[in-house]
Amino acid sequence: MTKRTYLTISNTAQFICTACNRQWTEDVSEHLNVPSMVELKVNCNCGYSWRTILERRRYYRKNVNFPGTYKYKLYGNKDTVGSMMVIDISRKGLKLKLHDEGHRFKEGDWLEVTFPLDNNTKTLIKRVVNVRNIFKNYLGVEFADTKYEDADIDSYMSPHATD
Repeated sequence: MTKRTYLTISNTAQFICTACNRQWTEDVSEHLNVPSMVELKVNCNCGYSWRTILERRRYYRKNVNFPGTYKYKLYGNKDTVGSMMVIDISRKGLKLKLHDEGHRFKEGDWLEVTFPLDNNTKTLIKRVVNVRNIFKNYLGVEFADTKYEDADIDSYMSPHATD
């Protein structure tokens, strides 16, 4: 399995050698505008080398499997409710798999999603999201209010913070 390395705000990446635990950062800004996936070969001073994918997303995405529901206001103010699975979560949004067809949605639509986290308290998340992309019955959505801190999501994601 190939490792993933996340960018920091300053367009550097931190590398940690699993052989000798040496840590260092390198400027990776030359790879920022490459349109395809960037895979780097990293060489440590100890002689160990490995391949890593440069993850250019601003926020770490955690793969999850949370059941939930969504509510969508159709034209005429009639609510449509459906079931879904949250496939991944980040501080900025979610990837959803709808149990029915996603073709009724279009980019820019707003949904209200509800799902429990798998933390000790099973925190119930109820958020408004904006549909950013659609592929079959998968939706990429962004939390509606990302400029403010979201204590529940932030505390859930905090062990994985990369900023």
